[in-house]
Amino acid sequence: MSNQTNQKTITYILGGTVGLITGLAAAYLLIKNQDTSSGQKTIITSKNGLKIGVGLATLLKQIADLSKI
Repeated sequence: MSNQTNQKTITYILGGTVGLITGLAAAYLLIKNQDTSSGQKTIITSKNGLKIGVGLATLLKQIADLSKI
């Protein structure tokens, strides 16, 4: 296996692991917030979903721009 292929594999594994941990942390925080809000259900509105989506798109753009620095 070439060095470049090995580096790509490691990058995919690290990226997947970081994504998994981040997703689990987000789910944990959402559930914890729902438990502490006096039994009120947490509803993600379209406005909140849009904010999250724009934030994620911004994060991905910043990661893509790392190679340009």
